[in-house]
Amino acid sequence: MEQKIRDLEEANLALKESNEKLYNSMKAFQIAAEESGSLVFTYDTKEQKIQVDERTAQAFNVEQVQTGVPYEMVKRGIVARESERDYIRIHEEMIRGGKESGGIVKLIPADGIEVIYDLKFRAILGEDGEPTGMAVGVYRDITERYIKDMAQERYQQIVLSSDRYTYEYEEEKDLLSIFPSLSESGGKEVKYTFAHFHEKLSRGELCPKGDIIIMEDLLKSNTLKPVQVQLYSAKTGEKRWYAITNSMMKEKGGFRRIVGTIADITDIKQREISHKKLEHVLQSLKDEYIGIFEVDLENDMFTTLSYGGSELMPEFPDDGCYSEMMDWLCEALAAPEYREAYIGFTSLTYLRKALSKERRVEVEYMTMCKNRNWWRTSYQAVEYKEGIPTKAIMYQFDIDKVKTEKLMQQQAMQEAYNCAEAANAAKTEFLSRMSHDIRTPMNAIIGMTAIARTQIGNPERVQECLGKITAASKHLLSLINEVLDMSKIESGKMELQEEGFNLADLIDNMVSMVLPQINEHGHTLRVTVEELKHEWVVGDSLRIQQAFVNLIGNATKYTPDGGRIDVRIHERPLKNPEYGEYEFVFEDNGIGMTKAFQDVIFEPFTRAEDHEVLKENGTGLGMTITRNLIRMMDGDIKVESEPKKGSKFTVTIHLKLQEEHYDNVEELAGLPVLIVDDDRVTAESACIMLNDIGMQGDWCLSGREAVGRAIDKHKSQEDYFAVILDWKMPGMDGVMTAKAIRENIGPDIPIIIISAFDWSEIETEARAAGVDHFISKPLFKSRFIHCFKEILHIGGQAPEVKTEMIEQLDFSCKRALLVEDNELNAEIVEELLKMTGIRVEWAKNGREAVRMVEDSPEGYYDMVFMDIQMPFLNGYEATVAIRNMDRKDTRKMPIVAMTANAFAEDIDHARNAGMNEHIAKPIDLRKMGEVMAKYLS
Repeated sequence: MEQKIRDLEEANLALKESNEKLYNSMKAFQIAAEESGSLVFTYDTKEQKIQVDERTAQAFNVEQVQTGVPYEMVKRGIVARESERDYIRIHEEMIRGGKESGGIVKLIPADGIEVIYDLKFRAILGEDGEPTGMAVGVYRDITERYIKDMAQERYQQIVLSSDRYTYEYEEEKDLLSIFPSLSESGGKEVKYTFAHFHEKLSRGELCPKGDIIIMEDLLKSNTLKPVQVQLYSAKTGEKRWYAITNSMMKEKGGFRRIVGTIADITDIKQREISHKKLEHVLQSLKDEYIGIFEVDLENDMFTTLSYGGSELMPEFPDDGCYSEMMDWLCEALAAPEYREAYIGFTSLTYLRKALSKERRVEVEYMTMCKNRNWWRTSYQAVEYKEGIPTKAIMYQFDIDKVKTEKLMQQQAMQEAYNCAEAANAAKTEFLSRMSHDIRTPMNAIIGMTAIARTQIGNPERVQECLGKITAASKHLLSLINEVLDMSKIESGKMELQEEGFNLADLIDNMVSMVLPQINEHGHTLRVTVEELKHEWVVGDSLRIQQAFVNLIGNATKYTPDGGRIDVRIHERPLKNPEYGEYEFVFEDNGIGMTKAFQDVIFEPFTRAEDHEVLKENGTGLGMTITRNLIRMMDGDIKVESEPKKGSKFTVTIHLKLQEEHYDNVEELAGLPVLIVDDDRVTAESACIMLNDIGMQGDWCLSGREAVGRAIDKHKSQEDYFAVILDWKMPGMDGVMTAKAIRENIGPDIPIIIISAFDWSEIETEARAAGVDHFISKPLFKSRFIHCFKEILHIGGQAPEVKTEMIEQLDFSCKRALLVEDNELNAEIVEELLKMTGIRVEWAKNGREAVRMVEDSPEGYYDMVFMDIQMPFLNGYEATVAIRNMDRKDTRKMPIVAMTANAFAEDIDHARNAGMNEHIAKPIDLRKMGEVMAKYLS
C-alpha cells in the first residue's frame, strides 16, 4: 500500500513538473508572440472552442474559453462580412483533420476598428504523426503592410495600363535612347537619342532642376518600384510627369547598361492634383458634411471621397459595392420607422429614375444615434449617358439642429392651431353652456315675476315668488362673477393684492359666509388650528377667501344632509424666515368622486356625470378658478376622494409673514390657564398658543376632571387665572362644568366658553351658570389675547361692530348723498337706503356731486355713496375733487364706492382715490348695513 502511495506521489510530481514546463514554454511563446504583435491561442477542433489570454479576450469581447468557433464568432459580428467565407474555411480545414491551414482575414475587435490578420493554424501531432484534435493558432496584424501593398498594386496596374516608352542608357557612350510605343509611332520604330546625356541633364535641358538628382540616382542602381519624375517631352518640349523603371546590367570594362520603361502619367498626376484640390474643398466642408461619396449608378459601386466619422460608424470603407453598403448602412443607421423609406429612396432603381428628372434629390430621416439625431442624405447627378444618370455624388449631412428647430416651429404652429381650435370649441361650448345656465335663473326670475303679478291679492304666494326670485338672482350673480373671474385669469389681467391681514379674521369671514348654508343642510363644521405660529401675514385675503369658500361650498352641496365638514389649518416652518408655509385641509364625508373625475376636476366646465351632482346648480368653473387663484399665489391644491366616502382637498400656500405686535401682553406672562376640551389635539394646540404668549397652559379632557383640578388649585391657593371650557363635551358639558366650578370655588375665577361659531342659543343659560366670556372656534392666539385683556381691563382693543339686519338700523337723523347716473339704479339704492330712515339726495353724475358738496354747509352730508362709471367726472375723479376741497368735513367724510366694478383691483383703485369702503352691485343689504353701522353709529 505504501509503495502505491509513493508511486502516486512520484507520478503527481512528474505531472506537476511537466505542466510547469509546458506552462513556461507556452508563456515564453506567448511573450514572444506579444513582442512581435501577434495573438496566440489554442484551438480544440473536436469541441470547437478556443482558449485565449486575457488581453485577447478583452480585445474581442469574448470569453477566455470561447465555444462555438468559428460560427459563434461570425454570428457575433467579429468577422468582417467579406472575410466570413475564408474565416470559416480556415477553421473547417482544421476540424476535418488538417495539419495546417491559414489565410488573410479581416476582424472587428471590440473598439470597432477593422484589423487585417494573417491567420495560421498548426495542429499538435501525436506520436503517430496524426493530429491530436488540438491546434495552435497565430493572428499576425498585417493591416499596415496590406494597405501599402494594395496601394502599390493599384499604382502599378495604372502604370502598366498606360502607353509606355522604353529606353536604354549606355554609360560608356553617355547615350540615352528612347523608343516610343508602337501605337504612338504608327507601328514604325522611332528612336530619340540624347548624346552627352549627363551634360545635358546637369544643364537642366532634360528636366527641371529639382528632378536632376532623382534622375542621376535612377541611373546608378536598380529600382524596385516606378519612380515619378518630371521631364521635358522629346516630342513637344512641354513639361510632363513620367513613371520610370530600370534594370541594370554590367558589361565588360565595368560599364553599366540600363534598360527600363517610361510611362507618361501626366493625366494621372493631374487627376491626383485635382483630387487633392477636391480634398481641400472637402476638408473645408468637413464640419458641414458627415460623408461625401461617389456612386457609380451603372456598376453598383461607390468610392468614399470624404468621411468625418459619426457615433454609429467611426470609420467607413474606401470603396465597395454600393447596394451592399446601403443595406448595411440602413440597418446600422436609420431608425426602424424610417428604414423602409430609406431603402426605397437609396435604391439604384429609384435614383436612376429620380435623377433623370431632377439633378438633386434628398431624404431626411431619424438615426439610431443616442440622441436620435436627424440626418439628410442627398444625391446629385454628375455624369449622364443618353439622358440616364451614370454617376452621382452622395452627401450625408447632420441636420438635427436645423430639423429640431423646424420641428419645434411646426409643433409651435400646430399647438397654436390646436389652441385656436380648442379656443373656438371652448368658445362654442362656453356660449352653449352660458346660454343654458343664464337662461335657467332668468326663466325663474321672469316666470316668478309673472306669477307674482297674477297673485297680488295673495301675500303668501307673492312672498314665495319673491324668495325664489331672490335665490335665482343670487345664482345668476354668482354665475356672472365666475365667468368674469375666469375671463380675467385667462387673459392674465387678474391682479393679486399684497396687504396685511390676520388669518383669524380670514377664517371668521369664511365661516360667516358659509355657515347659513351649512346650518340649512344640518352639517357639522369643525375648524381646527394646529401649531399656528404666525397669524399676521401678507397676501390677497379676498382671493384666498374666495378659493376657500368655493371648497367649503362644494363640500356643503355634495355632502348629504347631516354630514361632517372638517377644516384643518397647519403652519410649517420654512428655511426663509420671512415666509411661512400654510396647509389648509378641507375634508367631508359626502358623495365623493371617481378617479376619472379627479383627473379632470380642475378643467373648465367639467361636472361629474352623477345625478347627485347634476341636480345642484353650478357652472363647472368654481374649481378651475380655485386652482388658478391658488397657483397665482405660489400655492398648490391636491384632491383625494372615494365615491360614497367623501373628499379631501389639501391647499398649500406660501405667505409673507408680518411682524406680530401684541401690546400690553407683559401683564399676561406666567398666568396659569386651564383648557378643557374632549378633543386632545385642540387642547394641546391651545396650550401651545398660551405658552407662546408667555402664559402657563394646562389641559384636561373632561368637565369632571376640570372641576377636580380647579378645586385642588383653589385649596393650595394657586388658583387658575382663567378656565376655558368647550361647550359640547360628553358627560358634563361646558355649562354644567362652569356651574360646578362656581358652586365649589366661587365667582372669582373667569370662566370662558369656547364654541363653534354661534353661542346665542346657550348664552342666557351659560351666563346664568357663571360664564363670563365666549370665544368661537377655531382658537387663535389673537383671540386669547383679546379675551384676557378684557378680563384684565387692558385697553387697546377696538369694539366689535355687530352685524345687524338693515331694517333694524335707524339713521333718521343722518343725510347721505347718492351719486348715480342710472335713474333705475338710483331709485333702487335710494329705496334701500331709506329702509334705515336716512335722508337721501341724488346727484346724476360726478360733476354734479362735487357741486352739491361745495354748495352745502360743512357737516351737511354724513356719507356719500359713489358710482364709478359716470359722464363728466367718474367716481374716482369726483372723490379726489371732494377730498381736495378747502374744508374740514370732506377730509373725514365717509365715501363708499357702490359700483359694478367688483374686482380686487377695483377695490384697490377706490382706496387709492380716497374712498373708505367698496360695495359691489347688485347691492348686498348685509354688507351695506355693516358699512352704514360702522361709520354712522
